[in-house]
Amino acid sequence: MNTDAVAVGSGLSLDKSAGKLVKKIIENRKTPVVIDADALTLLAPFKFKGPPKGAAAPPLILTPHEGEFLRLLGRKEKLNADERVTTVREFAQRNKVIVVLKGERALIAAPSGQVVINPTGNSGLGKAGNGDTLTGIITGFVAQAVQCRTDIYEAVIAAVYVAGLAGDIAESKYGKRVMTASDVRECLADAFEALSEKP
Repeated sequence: MNTDAVAVGSGLSLDKSAGKLVKKIIENRKTPVVIDADALTLLAPFKFKGPPKGAAAPPLILTPHEGEFLRLLGRKEKLNADERVTTVREFAQRNKVIVVLKGERALIAAPSGQVVINPTGNSGLGKAGNGDTLTGIITGFVAQAVQCRTDIYEAVIAAVYVAGLAGDIAESKYGKRVMTASDVRECLADAFEALSEKP
C-alpha cells in the first residue's frame, strides 16, 4: 500500500495497547507521522529518541495544545509568554521533531531551531473538533510535500496558516462564540480562494 503520510491520535483511547501501537508506528515509520490528541498523552513525558536511522528518519510532527505540551515536557506549571518560543524551540531541537504548539498564535518549531509564529487564527479555534481538523489539514499538506519532494517544515507552516485563515473567515461569517469546527472546514475553500487572489 502506498502511503505518503500518517496521522495518529484523533479518537484514540488511552489504554496500554494504544500506547504500544503509537510507539510501534513511530519506530517503524516509513513516512512522516503527525501525532495529535491522545497519542501525545500516551507519549508523555516525551523521551522518545527515534529509530536507529536517527535524523534520517521521516519527520515526526507533534501538534499539542499547551496542556498536552506541558505533559510532554513533564511539567505542571504553565508557560509564560516570555518562555513560550524558547521552550518550544529547545524541545524541537532536543527531540528532532517538528512541533506545532496550538493557540491563538500557533508556534511552529523545527529541529533546526527555527520557530515561526503563525499570524492567522483566533480563539474560536480552541473549540472541540478544530484540533482534529488541523491534524487532517497538516497531514494532507505533508502528503503533498512528500509527493512533490518539497520541504516538510514549510508544508506544515503553510497548513497551519491556511487552517488559521479558514478560522478567521469562519469568525467573520459566524462569530467566535458560535463558530464550530464544521464551519471552519466549510471555510477552507474560501481560504484557498482568498490565497489564489493574492498577487
